[in-house]
Formats: sequence, structure tokens, C-alpha cells
Amino acid sequence: MFIVNLEYSGTWLEFPDKDKAFEIQNHLLSMETALADMAIALTMFHESQLRSHAEHTSGNTKENWERDRHLRLQIEDEYRSGLSNPTEYYTNYDVHRIETEKRFRQVKLESGEIPRSYKHRFSFIHAHSFLSATDTFAKFLTVIAEETSLQHVNQILAEFEANFPTLKKVRNSAQHVED
Repeated sequence: MFIVNLEYSGTWLEFPDKDKAFEIQNHLLSMETALADMAIALTMFHESQLRSHAEHTSGNTKENWERDRHLRLQIEDEYRSGLSNPTEYYTNYDVHRIETEKRFRQVKLESGEIPRSYKHRFSFIHAHSFLSATDTFAKFLTVIAEETSLQHVNQILAEFEANFPTLKKVRNSAQHVED
């Protein structure tokens, strides 16, 4: 798990304007939350990648395919035996095939198996969460840099932007897929 250890060099912020200090403190707390979200999303992304890799390289692919094939045949046989006219299955094949496939997926769900199409999305969802949290962190850092004009905060912002040069473009691309 990715853990971020934060250290605070004091108990409170010293600003001439107490309201400004309170506002900056709230921004820092929001950044801390975004940083934790980034670490959690990155951990979940990494774990989902490891699971996906293990699943695809486990050597069970043929066994799983055979198991699914037998289950499909069993479901199809049960379904066909329930039809009043045995030739009806082939007369209206598409309709009956959709029904047997639906039953197959239901049996797999009831056994606790997550559909492959869902498993495939896990990494993308975690990457999207990481991207969103990183963008949130960047926005608060930018606000603090603008509102305080502290040189070391501006340096941190410049370093952040150098490490994530396309963050805004990638975030916009992920958020606005219709464009």
C-alpha cells in the first residue's frame, strides 16, 4: 500500500489576517484528503493490475474456457428440454441463444464470479480516481500559491507542474470524453 507520511512543522498558521489563515488551513486539509485519495487510488490501481496480470498468466485459461463451455452446454440442454417443440430452438435460434446466454451469466454471477468486462474496468476506474484526486490537489496548491505569494509554495507548485506537465490536458480528456 502506498502511504504518505505528512509532517507539520507547527500547530497553527501564522498570518496577519486570521481569516486568511483559517482559509489556508482549510485548503491544506483538503490537500491532505486529496493526497490520501491519491495514495489509495494508486494502491487500488496497482493491486488491480497485479490481479489482472495473475489472472491472464495463471495457466487456467484453457480450464476456465472448458468449464464455461460445459456450463453453457448444460444450461442449453436444460433450456431446450423445457421447450414444447424441440425444433423451435433452431427456428428461433437468436432469441433462444440470448436467453441461454442470459442464464449462463446469471449462474456465473450467483457463483460470485465478476464479469470479465467489469474486471477489465477496475484499473481504469482507479486510474480515473487517481487523476481526479491529483487534479484536486493541484487546484488547492495553485490557490495557496496565488493567495499567499510565498516563494517556497511557488517552488513546490513549479516542481509539481514539472512532474505532472500534462495533468490538466489528461484530466480534461478523461472528464470530457465527448469532446
